[in-house]
Amino acid sequence: MGDGLSMNGIIVRNGHIQITVNFNRKRYRKTLFIKPTATNLKYAAMQRETWLHQLTLGSTPAAFISEDHVLVSSLLTHWLKNKETEVKASTFDGYRKCVALLCQHFGNTNTSELSIGKIKNYCTESKAGAKRLNNLFSPLRQALQEAVEDDSNSLTKNILTGWACKKKNGQKTPSIIPFSIDEQRLILQQLTGQAKNLVQFIFWTGTRTSEFIALKWSDVNFDERTIHIDRALTQAANKVEDTKTDASERTIKLLSPAFNALLEQKQYTYELGEEIFHNPKTNVPWTGDQQVRKSMWIPAINKSGISYRRPYQTRHTYASMLLSAGEHPIWVANQMGHADWSMIAKIYGKWMPEAQPDAGQKAEAIFAADL
Repeated sequence: MGDGLSMNGIIVRNGHIQITVNFNRKRYRKTLFIKPTATNLKYAAMQRETWLHQLTLGSTPAAFISEDHVLVSSLLTHWLKNKETEVKASTFDGYRKCVALLCQHFGNTNTSELSIGKIKNYCTESKAGAKRLNNLFSPLRQALQEAVEDDSNSLTKNILTGWACKKKNGQKTPSIIPFSIDEQRLILQQLTGQAKNLVQFIFWTGTRTSEFIALKWSDVNFDERTIHIDRALTQAANKVEDTKTDASERTIKLLSPAFNALLEQKQYTYELGEEIFHNPKTNVPWTGDQQVRKSMWIPAINKSGISYRRPYQTRHTYASMLLSAGEHPIWVANQMGHADWSMIAKIYGKWMPEAQPDAGQKAEAIFAADL
């Protein structure tokens, strides 16, 4: 009997035998961790008949657990275990944190008793924003959907299908506050050597922390003044991974400040032939965003006297500078690693200049001359 095939309430799943009994509109299930040999399958069928008989007599066999009483914690834990080999370490770490929080609040709730009302109450009481809450419930939505699609499961509806947490009244989207040129100068004045080179580079490339700490000298084309992004290193991973998305793999045109920062950095790490940027305090490559933030970024911001903003605002600064200068949004999207420019328009729309008085004259001159 092949894996996934079933017969009379007996199913082979993942190399083991699963027994299912439907009784009084409830489904009971038990997995026997034995090989699906002919003898064992016969044994399982006999066990199923015995347990069914006990149910008709009004007693629930101790070996069985009603699927109507599967806890949310069990559902999520099983889902998370399967995800560990399917996603990147950084993604798995995010899932793990969400599952821990979900189990803290909903873990002892039976899946049959979980309701949108309970979830909405949680969202109302939470201080987190709508985006954060929707990300939090993503693992639960996925776990419920997998349970619904599992033929051996009694769950027939995913209550989170089509539902999303709405933004609460008065809630604001996280602010995008680019650094002005004067603020950039003040920050750079607090830094020297490798730290200064790094900060100048990220102000003028818009690279994510996970991207710039994984950059190697072999990624740089000095003749064409470009740098290729095709890997990332996050705090959660113990090794270099692929970039955040497919679009994140890109070749960035190095504008003069970024290119000059690399030229200055060559004296420190170029002959080593590996990672471009090292922690000046240890002279070894950076290992994660927390290290960059705590040992270099926060001290520099504090000394500069400007209002604190996290390092990711350097990415916003890069985008806003390009758009304010009138660079084409599609080119900016390619530089940033967005799949298309719709995200650029959505996030950075206010930095995109209005059409100039002479807009359209170039097209008119080329294509309308003979009309």
